[in-house]
Amino acid sequence: MNFILKQNKRNGTLPLSLISLSTFFNLSVSGQSTNLIIERGIDSTIPNTIKNFKHNNFGVTLESNIFSKGDIKTKTGNYHLYSKPHLSFNVGFTYTININKKMSVKSGLKFGLVKSNFYGDIPKNDLIQAGILRQDDSPPIVYFKEAYGKLSLPILMIRRLSVSETNFWDIRYGLNINYSGFSGDEQIGMSVIDTSNQRIKFFSSIFKSNNNYNPWVNIMIGGAKNFVLKNLNLLTISFLLELGTSKFLTSDYEITIPNKPMTTGTYSVKSSSLGLSIEYIFTGTNKRIVRSYQKKRL
Repeated sequence: MNFILKQNKRNGTLPLSLISLSTFFNLSVSGQSTNLIIERGIDSTIPNTIKNFKHNNFGVTLESNIFSKGDIKTKTGNYHLYSKPHLSFNVGFTYTININKKMSVKSGLKFGLVKSNFYGDIPKNDLIQAGILRQDDSPPIVYFKEAYGKLSLPILMIRRLSVSETNFWDIRYGLNINYSGFSGDEQIGMSVIDTSNQRIKFFSSIFKSNNNYNPWVNIMIGGAKNFVLKNLNLLTISFLLELGTSKFLTSDYEITIPNKPMTTGTYSVKSSSLGLSIEYIFTGTNKRIVRSYQKKRL
């Protein structure tokens, strides 16, 4: 708290009582401010957000990505499959190497589940001729949804646009190394019971979720909003666009309806995606400020 004391024009000096009172008041306010500094974790000499970037930091993150619909190509026949946008959910930890208050390098390890899907409708008359009865409100006769594991190792450069005591933006860019080779190729078959109580197999596929057991690399670019919490840790909400050409989900399929030409085709999903993540970063800044103050008092 600042006070302005005007000079006594009659004698050119301040009364001794006013000087003593001012000195006592300033010391009292100073002592209270020091206590307030420690209680709130605020250092009056160095901005707290700058202190956050004087050490490397661990963090935990939750992330969701959306991939495009599957690329489905019909090679032969009259029946066609379709798909909806694919989703991925990831959880992991991060490690940030702070080069200075403006630049950082971030990496970590994430485990995710990717949800695949494709569907197919067959004209009702074709099913009736094959002895297959379906209700009007039945789901698509070809109906496949499954989830597969994926590991990711992002390597990002972070450039902070500004630094304040409450929040700031940054831009980030780099690479994401992915691997999903945890399962072998899958044989998928679908069948129904006809009016003669006979089982009719109408769909078969070889499904691959392992990218032929090879890792793939995506280019990443995006931005983030960082919030400085009361404990001086950081909460970061980021948007990241991943660009890649690898088809990490693939399938060759056949649709065989009795007395109808066989339909064959391919299904694939490219690795490009748009992601939203929430990250909690443990800076340890507040604890270091308190420890530093306690050592000075000893």
